[in-house]
Order: sequence, then C-alpha cells, then structure tokens
Amino acid sequence: MTKRKLTSDVQANDRRSGFNRRWIKSDYEGVDRRSGDDRRQGIPIKDPVLLEGSGSKKLFGLEKLLVSNSIQLEAITRLLLKKEIIHEQELLEMMKKVQAEYQSSNKR
Repeated sequence: MTKRKLTSDVQANDRRSGFNRRWIKSDYEGVDRRSGDDRRQGIPIKDPVLLEGSGSKKLFGLEKLLVSNSIQLEAITRLLLKKEIIHEQELLEMMKKVQAEYQSSNKR
C-alpha cells in the first residue's frame, strides 16, 4: 500500500461524494451573502395565445372558428324566421333569457 501524502487530501477524498453541495436547498432564513440579483423568482409567465410563431396560428384558427360559428348561427336564425317556424319576438325573448342565464352563472 502506498502512503498518502497529506491528511487534508485523505479527508477531502473520503468526504468527496461528487455531489455539488452548494446547490442544496435549505430553509435558511438568515442574511443572504450572495451578491447580485436573486434569480430564484422564476420566469414571468406570458400569455400563450399572444406568443409569436405557433401562438399566432392558434389565434388565427380561433378567430376563423368564431367567424364560422357566427355565420352558421346567423344562417339558421334567418331560415327559421323566413319559414316562420319562430317569430322575431320569440327569438328576442329567448336571447334575453339565455343571456340572463349566462350572466347569473358567471356571478357564482
């Protein structure tokens, strides 16, 4: 067996686990000795719909879906009124009733 040169080297090799201990999180509430800004706050969350790239494609798709839905609804309403299956007054009353239901469910 070879004799080790320094006792400090022996102690360092014995306790060396390969784990970088300075990144261990603890509940230390004392004075922070680091200089500079604290980067532990995290990254601010951005609105995913407004992001560039795929977000603009999603926004365009959503807008296209809303327009398509509005056109279909308008066409069905006009057909029902034209064929006199429903009357305009009935439609307006039902729209007010449904709108009131939506508003009352949003207040909960």
